Amino acid sequence: MGSKVVIKRLYDYSIVLSTMYQLWDAVSEDGVNEYKPDLLNEIWLGLFVDDVYVGMYRFHSLTSILFEGHVFMLPDHRKHSLNCGYEVMKWLCKNTEFNKIIVNVPECFLNVIKFVEALGLKKQGYNSESYKKNGVILGMLQYGISRGDICHQR
Repeated sequence: MGSKVVIKRLYDYSIVLSTMYQLWDAVSEDGVNEYKPDLLNEIWLGLFVDDVYVGMYRFHSLTSILFEGHVFMLPDHRKHSLNCGYEVMKWLCKNTEFNKIIVNVPECFLNVIKFVEALGLKKQGYNSESYKKNGVILGMLQYGISRGDICHQR
């Protein structure tokens, strides 16, 4: 039997800030100050596998039916990424009214690109010269998935 994934809406700044602090240098763009989370107007989901905290997701509205998503998996728990991703999609179907989810992935993060593709997101665009990491200017790939593709297949 697989590990049990539990998703909890996060309203605890200490968990969110601690997670961001652990991952910020690896995922942030050069010279960007740490993001100040808005736990009331955005959706922050804590991921727990067998009662162990493994990471979180952030979703914010770009329009009334379009969400942009971000994943923050702790490095020691990335083996749970795919299973947690599927569970997050189920949670979104039950608890939100989104019609589409997009993610923007800097092209230097090949592991994240493989991850979103494994979740079923499809490449739908490319923004050149949009992200600076380690002094290099890179493009970002945009992936998306519709509610129908998520909610009717899971």
